[in-house]
Amino acid sequence: MADAVTLPSDIFRPEVCRDLFGYELSDSLQLLDGAVGTGADSPVQVIGLGNIQGRASTVQQPVLKEISNLVTSRDITSISDIDTLKLDGRNDIGVIKHLKVGPVAYTPDAAFLTKASAEAIMAEFARQAANKVRVAMQSSITNALYGIISGMTASVHTLDVWATDSRTNFGPSLMTQGLQKMAEFDDRITFMLMRSEALQDLRDDNIGRAYAGVGDVVLKGGSPMTLGRRYGVVNESILTASDAGFNKYRTLFLGPGVLRVEFSRPPVMYPPVMFVDKDTVQIQLRMDLDYTILPVGASWGGGANPADSDLATPGNWTPTYSSHKEVHGVYLQHNYSGN
Repeated sequence: MADAVTLPSDIFRPEVCRDLFGYELSDSLQLLDGAVGTGADSPVQVIGLGNIQGRASTVQQPVLKEISNLVTSRDITSISDIDTLKLDGRNDIGVIKHLKVGPVAYTPDAAFLTKASAEAIMAEFARQAANKVRVAMQSSITNALYGIISGMTASVHTLDVWATDSRTNFGPSLMTQGLQKMAEFDDRITFMLMRSEALQDLRDDNIGRAYAGVGDVVLKGGSPMTLGRRYGVVNESILTASDAGFNKYRTLFLGPGVLRVEFSRPPVMYPPVMFVDKDTVQIQLRMDLDYTILPVGASWGGGANPADSDLATPGNWTPTYSSHKEVHGVYLQHNYSGN
C-alpha cells in the first residue's frame, strides 16, 4: 500500500513551484511590449533573478561623472602650469520594491473533485503568480520612468504641447520635436512608449498621408510611422490625466539603459502550511520577492517600498547627471483626437 500523505510538502513541493515561477517570469519579462528586456539595447535592462544584494530599502549605484573640458587646445609656445582635472564619481540611488504573492489557500478535497494533480496546482499557481508579478512590475516601472524623466530639467527633457481647447495630437511633427530635445544625440532614442490612443492618432496620420506601401505596413504594426524606432503600447493610468477641456496624454521616448531593474531578492516559495482545525483541511501557499529600480542620472529621495503614485512623483527623484544627454529619455505631453 502507498504511504499516507501526512505533510503539505508531500503534495506540494515549494522548490518545484519556485522553479516553475522563475521560468514563467523569465519567459514573460519582455514587459511593456519590448521596452523591458535582458539585452544591452533594452531601455529598461533586467538583471537576473539569482543575485542577492541585501534587504535595505535603497541601493546605491556608483557612476563615474563626465569630465568637463577634458579636451582643449594646447599652446605649444607656453610653459605655464595647467590645471589638473579630476575624475570624480557619484552614487545614483535606486529603490527596492518588496512584493508578496498570496497567501493563497486550497483544499485537497477541491483538488480531488476537480481531478487537479499536485503538479497541475503548482503549475497554475506559478503561472498566475508570474503574470501578476509582471503586471505589478509593468505598472511600477512605467510610473518610475514618468517620475524620473518628467522630473529632469524641463527645457531639455520635456515637450508639452497639450492645450485645453485645441488639439496637438501625436504624429510625425511632434516626434521630431521630441527627438530634437536630445539634439545631436537623438539617435540614442530607440523606443517610444505610448498609450493606445496615441498609437491610434499615429496610425490615422500615416494612413491618411497615403504613402505608397506604408499603410499596409502600419496596419501590421510596422515601424516606419515611428521614424524607425521601436514602440510599445501600455494603457497605464499615469500616461493620461483628466483636465479642464481635453484630457492629457503622455508618451515617453527612451534609449538603452535609461533604467535598470535588478532582482535583489530571488523568489522565496515558503513551505506550504496545512490547517486541520476546520472541517475541510486547507493548505496555504505564499511567495515573496524583491526587485530594485535603479535610474541613471537620478537618485531616489522618497520613502521605503513606495507606491506607484510615489514613483510617479517627480519630486521624489533628484537629478544627478553632469550632462542631460546622459539620460536617454524625453517626456511628451499632448492631446488625443478622441478626447
